[in-house]
Amino acid sequence: MRPLKPLPDYDYLVKTFEYDESTGVLVRRRTGKPVLTENSKGYVVVKICRDGKEQMFQATRIIWKLLYGTEPEGKIDHINGIVNDNRSQNLRLIDASRNQVNSRRHLGYSKENDPRRHKKPLRVLLHKDGKRVFSKHVACPLIARLEYIDAVKEYHELDLPLMPDVPIIGR
Repeated sequence: MRPLKPLPDYDYLVKTFEYDESTGVLVRRRTGKPVLTENSKGYVVVKICRDGKEQMFQATRIIWKLLYGTEPEGKIDHINGIVNDNRSQNLRLIDASRNQVNSRRHLGYSKENDPRRHKKPLRVLLHKDGKRVFSKHVACPLIARLEYIDAVKEYHELDLPLMPDVPIIGR
């Protein structure tokens, strides 16, 4: 993963933006207009002109620096999974593996390449710090999801929804 661009300094951000913690909206002080531009994945992004160059930043990183005075050291996670909900109570710092586990698109199981080899064709896998910590074969997509949720609670201490916003594999 490529390193993130450093954010502008704190004083510049305070002069340029106002942040409403209850709504999660950044407002440009000069124009009074909210920053509402979203990228292709739905994250709110901010264009900042510095030294004659335009640069794009995720609004969550700017919000983090406005709230805490420092650049975020890790990934900023949207607790409820809604990527344009930038209210302060919905943001937290987590490491990359926990961020992947919390992804709304991630079911936690996959089909085996050769289902004839297994009576239970769905494989549930979970990794932590680059190591496999949980592996199990199951027959039913719902049981696979439940096993995955239990493993995530145990190893990553996260609560996941029963079903993410994607179709179920294995039907």
